[in-house]
Amino acid sequence: MTQGPGEDLSATPGEEPTLEEVLSKVANALVCPGKGILLSDESPATMKKRFADIGYYNNEESRRLYRQMIFTTDDLGESISGAVLHQETLHQRSDKGHLLTTQMKYHHLVPGVSVDIGVAPLFGSEDELTSLGLEDLTARCKEYKAYGCHFSKARCVFQINSNTPSYSAIMANARVLGRFAFLCQKSGLVPIVQAEILPVGYHGLDRMQKVTETVLSAVFKCLSDYQVFLEGCLLAVNMVTSGNSSAWKCSPQDVAMATVTTLNRTVPPAVAGVLLLSGCLSEVEATANLNAISQFIGKKPWPITFIFGKAMHGSSLRAWKGNPENVKIAQDILLEKAKDNSRAALGVYKCFKAVMFLTGFIFGSIIVYLICLQEKLLPAYGNAGVALGAGILFGLITMLVQYVGLFMTGFHTGLFLGVISLAVAEHFYWQPSAVWMTVGVLLGGGLLFAILNLCWQKGLTVIGTSVYGGAIMAGALDYFVEKFLMVMWVWDRVALHKSSPPCWFSWLILSVWPFMIFVGLITQWAITGRGIYHQECEYWGEDFICGIKGVPSKKSRNMNIQRVRTREQRAELRQKKYRYLYQVRTAHGDVISQSYVQALQRKVCGPGETNTLQSDSTHLTILPADQTQLAALTESEDDSREIIG
Repeated sequence: MTQGPGEDLSATPGEEPTLEEVLSKVANALVCPGKGILLSDESPATMKKRFADIGYYNNEESRRLYRQMIFTTDDLGESISGAVLHQETLHQRSDKGHLLTTQMKYHHLVPGVSVDIGVAPLFGSEDELTSLGLEDLTARCKEYKAYGCHFSKARCVFQINSNTPSYSAIMANARVLGRFAFLCQKSGLVPIVQAEILPVGYHGLDRMQKVTETVLSAVFKCLSDYQVFLEGCLLAVNMVTSGNSSAWKCSPQDVAMATVTTLNRTVPPAVAGVLLLSGCLSEVEATANLNAISQFIGKKPWPITFIFGKAMHGSSLRAWKGNPENVKIAQDILLEKAKDNSRAALGVYKCFKAVMFLTGFIFGSIIVYLICLQEKLLPAYGNAGVALGAGILFGLITMLVQYVGLFMTGFHTGLFLGVISLAVAEHFYWQPSAVWMTVGVLLGGGLLFAILNLCWQKGLTVIGTSVYGGAIMAGALDYFVEKFLMVMWVWDRVALHKSSPPCWFSWLILSVWPFMIFVGLITQWAITGRGIYHQECEYWGEDFICGIKGVPSKKSRNMNIQRVRTREQRAELRQKKYRYLYQVRTAHGDVISQSYVQALQRKVCGPGETNTLQSDSTHLTILPADQTQLAALTESEDDSREIIG
């Protein structure tokens, strides 16, 4: 469903729609296929940090100019369904005097607003927080509705360490989100319930998945308690990833499996849609993970799309830099990133897999065929069969092993450019005097471009494929017209053989090569290469070797592992300190005092022994209903017998 300029989504011809129908209609419009939501609800304090990174001053006018740049981007509504605004943006106007919310409607964007107004610490917890803004929410929702907003977003965050999130923090924030959703729906706004577990820490993928499942289960229990209309409600949740300081990183396929499994276990099918947050992921990682989740084969009863903030407009902010002359450039970057995420939401975000395979196939088959032909190992058809098999094998290697394919693509580009330089060398009064000089030029050019292709993947791959295509076209034309006369002349120049100079017609055929290179560059940059990237997942953060991002050093791996072990030991020591800070309940849910628990344990286990049954996921201590069961469990050392709250 696409919203037209100035169209009111709540208006329906004919009879007056019910509140449930309006909420369901807006929710479905926000998660229509191939579209996501743009997060632009940064507070002034957050914008101060963002502007400081680009050397721009922070005030209300600068924030207005930045958001005007975003919401006046042409064709943005083709990839973005709506945008979440900060409350100050509702009052801001464009240079033409229109409200920015009105400007958004002309660009087919549904306005929304972030309704929480800050966080406060939870008393008795270990630096855990809860969101504020429930007191006057009903009155504020009426104001937001008057400014043209159709949906709202409330956010509660959780952080993972050895003792958090605690049971009390999970339940407190779940009740806050349930109350937010109820009041927003009562006021006619579609609520986006954002339960976000921050990917900050040393935890692994399994711990993140368990905590996310626990939090979402509590959230939907509270939504049910407050009788929230799920068909008119959206869930915004983090992708299930390992911690950003974890020693081992997970692939997009691992993230997809863990995320979809978590959602299937906790999110009711009645929910209108699921919005995935980018969290601390980079732009490329967030898009790659979203694409993997969309491609994941499994049960997904709700639409899944994105709700990205910095991962969407971070690059455009750096390109803008507060300069009015850079507005068009920044808007083009924002539009390109929106299209990338739109394709990822549909599962069609591409990379150069086919190019990688063809690069390895051509190189491997030609080299093996020349070796077989030189040694006269087999008949002609046998040599061709061996070369074909070797080409397929090498093509699969270059396609599946990311950096091998990129390296070979750059290497081929350097070889072709080296051949060109040797062919025209005598026109610049230089000619190699020995074969080793020729080999040095070819290998040097190949290795140089191979390393450069690892650093600038898309640009150099586009150049390499253009050089490849131009060589094939020129070689084919030379074969049909002059039976490889020009190709043999180029080979003689490289091999330092004597040969007669070609005529002007042969030079005309050779000129097809640079012409096709130019055509290939223009075609790929303007048409076929737009929005297509090789997946550059930064698996190892800031580690670099030879300028290649993502390759870990042995020292870095050892330091990461040692850091994790040390942190786990410290967490185990702190466990005793915080063990009795959490609620203690019986199996029937009755809260009992800590002194009674200790007395009961001394009675069952004997003096000097205290065994506590504690959950690793929520740190909720649960005791069995009778003392016999307690004695049986406390005597067992099998972790599988531990009761999980």
